[in-house]
Amino acid sequence: MTDEHISDNNIQQYVLDKLNCMNDIIEHVDMCASCKAKADTYQLLFSAMKHQSKPTFEFDLTGLVLSGITDHEPTNSKAASFTWVIALIGVCSICVTGYLFGQYLINMFLSISAIALYLLFTAAITLICFQAVEMIKRYKRKIGKLDFG
Repeated sequence: MTDEHISDNNIQQYVLDKLNCMNDIIEHVDMCASCKAKADTYQLLFSAMKHQSKPTFEFDLTGLVLSGITDHEPTNSKAASFTWVIALIGVCSICVTGYLFGQYLINMFLSISAIALYLLFTAAITLICFQAVEMIKRYKRKIGKLDFG
C-alpha cells in the first residue's frame, strides 16, 4: 500500500474496471477512508450517468443540413446525353485516327525535337493548373452554400 493518495484518474479506473487495476491501487482504496469516499462518490456519479436519458435536439438537424445541400441547379437530361454523344464521337475519332495513321503518328512523335516536347509539356501543365484552380473555386462556392452562419 502506498502512503500517498492516488489520483482521481486511478480512482475512476478502480470504479469503472476494478479487475484491470494494479494491486497497489486496489489495496490503497480499500484501506484509505478518503480515497474510498472518493470512489463511492464516483460510483454514484457513474451510475447516475448511466440512468440518464439520451439528449435529443429540439430541432431537425437533418432538415437543416439537407436544406443547405439541396440548393442546386436542376440537371437537363438532353444536355447530359448530348455531352455523352460528343464524348463518344471524340473517342471514336481518336481510335479511328490511331488505327489508320498509327505508324505515321509514332514516327512523327519520335522525330519531334526536345524543345517541341518541352513546349508541349509546358502547355499541358498550364492547362492542368487552370483546371485545378477552377475546380477549387467551384468547391469553395459549393461549401459557401453550406455556410449557415
